[in-house]
Amino acid sequence: MSAFTEDQREEFADAALAAERRNRSRGLVVLGVVAMVIGLSALGWAWSVRSGAASELDRERSRLERVRSLAVGFEAMERRAADGRLAVQRRDPRMFSTIKQAAVEAGLENAPEIPNRDPQTTRDGGVTERRIEYNNVRSDSIGPLIEWVDLACHRVPGLTVYEIVLEPRGQQWFLSVTFIRWEREEPGA
Repeated sequence: MSAFTEDQREEFADAALAAERRNRSRGLVVLGVVAMVIGLSALGWAWSVRSGAASELDRERSRLERVRSLAVGFEAMERRAADGRLAVQRRDPRMFSTIKQAAVEAGLENAPEIPNRDPQTTRDGGVTERRIEYNNVRSDSIGPLIEWVDLACHRVPGLTVYEIVLEPRGQQWFLSVTFIRWEREEPGA
């Protein structure tokens, strides 16, 4: 027979369980859980920062491609000017409507209106220099703006770009362009 009664054994067992609970390292478990939560939060924040940087990189790459395509367009315009497209032309009464139609074909949502002013400077020998200004023509993408300028120069004989300014504002591109064209004065005009 044992020296302890059933009640004493239960008391000893309860005391042993209580001592075991006191001796457990709950603090280490709680500390481990807190460290894991902090680590996961830091991981989430780092992932968010990385995603934002990747998006910014994609936007910058896209912008670089647009600038490269713009440079190609300017080079094409310079080649046309060097190829003698600056020759003196006859006055074209459909010039403005042709330029506007080029804007529609290039995909500009709001085709630029005919400019209010058309300054002309008469030169020696019956030749007139016409400068046609379009200001603040806008588009969500740079492509249609460049396409419009290129189409206008192709469709109107002798029309070339005198000055061009492209700038991004917010989510849109704004273009101000001055075309130049040399025309013969019509007799009796």
